[in-house]
Amino acid sequence: WSKIYGDSGQEFQSPSPRRWLQFEVRMTGDAPGLAAELGNLAVNFSEALARSAVSEIAPLQVSPGEEHEFSLYLKPGQTRRTGFDRVFVEAPVAMHFAQAKVNDEPVDVASEATDAGFQVTFPQAIGDGDLVELRFRSRIFQQSTQFNLFIQDSRAGDAIRQRVDPGDATDQAPGNTNVVHLPVDQRLFANVALSSRVLTPNGDGHNDVLHVSLDLLNLIEERPLGLRLLDLSGRQVRYVKQSRVAGPQQLEWDCRDENGTHVPPGLYILELSLQGDGREERLHGLISVVY
Repeated sequence: WSKIYGDSGQEFQSPSPRRWLQFEVRMTGDAPGLAAELGNLAVNFSEALARSAVSEIAPLQVSPGEEHEFSLYLKPGQTRRTGFDRVFVEAPVAMHFAQAKVNDEPVDVASEATDAGFQVTFPQAIGDGDLVELRFRSRIFQQSTQFNLFIQDSRAGDAIRQRVDPGDATDQAPGNTNVVHLPVDQRLFANVALSSRVLTPNGDGHNDVLHVSLDLLNLIEERPLGLRLLDLSGRQVRYVKQSRVAGPQQLEWDCRDENGTHVPPGLYILELSLQGDGREERLHGLISVVY
C-alpha cells in the first residue's frame, strides 16, 4: 500500500506500471449527525515510459561509515519509441555522482543534486534493452539501505516519473536487488576519533577544544547521544547531550565545567553513550588537560 493520499491532485505514489489499481477509502468525521459520501474518484495516467524496468546495485555489502563506490545498473524493456533521458537516484544517505555509462561506454551527462539524491540527464534517449550504469560514492550507516531509481522523459515535462523495480539488470551485479547491507554487528558506534588526547586550553587556537567525530549505525529515529566528562573520582564535570540518527556526528568539549569555568589540569574520563532501539552502548577513554 502507498502512503495516504490526503489531498486532491497528489502524485501517484504506488509502483508503476501495474495492470491493476486497488483503492481503500477511509471517510471519517467529527460530526455525529453527518455522514461522509464518496462522490467521485479519478486517476489520471499516461502510457508507461517502459513496460518493464529493473535495477540492481553492487557491491551488496560494505563496511559501515566508510566511503565506497557503487554501481547502479538499469535495464529497461519495451520502452516508448522516444525512450527516456533522465534518471533519478534516491536514498536516505548522501551520494556523490561519479560517472555514467550506456552499454559499457562512458557518456557525458548532466548531473544535479536533488533533495533525495541526484538526477542524471543523458544527451541521447535511453531505448529498449540499453544497459545504464551509474557510478557514485556514498557511506552507509543503516542496515538494508535501499537505493530507488526513477526514470523520466524530460522532453515531456516534469510531471511523469516512473519507478524502477529491483531485478536482474546485468550479470555484472550478483544480487538482483537495490539494497545494500552492512556486516551483522550489534555496534552502534563506528570510526570514533578524537582530535587530541592532550588538551591545552590556553587560547592559542591549538588543542583548545576536544573534537570527537564518530559514525552512528542502525538508528532509524533520533536517539540521545551523550558526551560525559568525569574526573578520576567519578564526579561529573560536563555533560553534552544531543538527539541524533544514523550518520556521521561531531561532538565538542571546550575544557569547561557546567559553570563555564576551565577545569583544572589533570586526567579526565571521557564517556560516549547512546541509547539505541534495543540496547545502550558506552565507550570510555582518558583525556589529559595541561596548562
